[in-house]
Amino acid sequence: MATAEMKFTKGALDDAAHLGGQATRYRAPRFPNLYLEVGARSKTWRFRKFWKGQNFTEAMGNWPQMGWIEASQEAAVRSDGIEEK
Repeated sequence: MATAEMKFTKGALDDAAHLGGQATRYRAPRFPNLYLEVGARSKTWRFRKFWKGQNFTEAMGNWPQMGWIEASQEAAVRSDGIEEK
Protein backbone atom coordinates (compact mmCIF):
# COMPACT_ATOMS: atom_id res chain seq x y z
CA MET A 1 0.00 0.00 0.00
CA ALA A 2 1.50 3.31 -1.08
CA THR A 3 1.64 6.14 1.45
CA ALA A 4 1.74 9.76 0.32
CA GLU A 5 2.03 12.92 2.38
CA MET A 6 -0.46 15.75 2.04
CA LYS A 7 -1.79 18.69 4.00
CA PHE A 8 -5.30 17.82 5.16
CA THR A 9 -7.51 20.51 3.62
CA LYS A 10 -10.98 20.11 2.16
CA GLY A 11 -9.72 20.56 -1.39
CA ALA A 12 -6.83 18.13 -0.97
CA LEU A 13 -9.05 15.51 0.66
CA ASP A 14 -11.69 15.85 -2.07
CA ASP A 15 -8.95 15.39 -4.70
CA ALA A 16 -7.23 12.45 -2.95
CA ALA A 17 -7.11 9.68 -5.54
CA HIS A 18 -6.93 5.91 -5.51
CA LEU A 19 -3.67 5.14 -7.31
CA GLY A 20 -4.37 1.47 -7.90
CA GLY A 21 -3.89 -1.67 -5.88
CA GLN A 22 -5.69 -2.30 -2.63
CA ALA A 23 -5.79 1.33 -1.39
CA THR A 24 -3.71 4.48 -1.29
CA ARG A 25 -2.85 5.83 2.15
CA TYR A 26 -2.43 9.55 2.79
CA ARG A 27 -0.97 11.10 5.94
CA ALA A 28 -0.13 14.57 7.24
CA PRO A 29 3.06 15.03 9.29
CA ARG A 30 1.07 17.12 11.78
CA PHE A 31 -1.13 14.12 12.68
CA PRO A 32 1.18 11.10 13.17
CA ASN A 33 -1.53 8.51 13.97
CA LEU A 34 -4.14 9.59 11.41
CA TYR A 35 -4.38 8.27 7.85
CA LEU A 36 -6.88 8.57 5.03
CA GLU A 37 -7.13 5.35 3.04
CA VAL A 38 -8.56 5.89 -0.42
CA GLY A 39 -10.00 2.84 -2.12
CA ALA A 40 -11.89 2.42 -5.36
CA ARG A 41 -15.22 3.41 -3.75
CA SER A 42 -14.54 5.13 -0.41
CA LYS A 43 -12.21 7.30 1.66
CA THR A 44 -11.80 5.96 5.19
CA TRP A 45 -10.13 7.58 8.20
CA ARG A 46 -7.87 5.16 10.04
CA PHE A 47 -6.12 5.41 13.36
CA ARG A 48 -2.75 3.61 13.53
CA LYS A 49 -0.34 3.44 16.45
CA PHE A 50 2.54 1.21 17.47
CA TRP A 51 2.76 1.10 21.28
CA LYS A 52 4.77 -1.22 23.53
CA GLY A 53 5.31 -3.81 20.82
CA GLN A 54 1.72 -3.85 19.55
CA ASN A 55 0.09 -2.39 16.45
CA PHE A 56 -3.29 -0.76 16.88
CA THR A 57 -5.35 -0.03 13.76
CA GLU A 58 -8.97 1.08 13.76
CA ALA A 59 -11.34 2.51 11.16
CA MET A 60 -12.94 5.70 12.46
CA GLY A 61 -15.26 6.96 9.73
CA ASN A 62 -15.50 8.06 6.12
CA TRP A 63 -14.64 11.32 4.41
CA PRO A 64 -16.64 13.62 4.00
CA GLN A 65 -19.11 12.42 6.67
CA MET A 66 -16.28 12.75 9.22
CA GLY A 67 -14.16 15.86 8.66
CA TRP A 68 -10.42 16.04 9.25
CA ILE A 69 -10.76 18.08 12.45
CA GLU A 70 -13.14 15.53 13.97
CA ALA A 71 -10.92 12.66 12.77
CA SER A 72 -7.78 14.23 14.28
CA GLN A 73 -9.53 14.81 17.61
CA GLU A 74 -10.80 11.21 17.66
CA ALA A 75 -7.31 9.92 16.83
CA ALA A 76 -5.87 11.91 19.76
CA VAL A 77 -8.48 10.47 22.13
CA ARG A 78 -7.75 6.93 20.95
CA SER A 79 -4.00 7.47 21.25
CA ASP A 80 -4.34 8.73 24.83
CA GLY A 81 -6.57 5.76 25.67
CA ILE A 82 -3.96 3.29 24.45
CA GLU A 83 -1.17 4.99 26.39
CA GLU A 84 -3.22 4.92 29.61
CA LYS A 85 -3.66 1.13 29.50
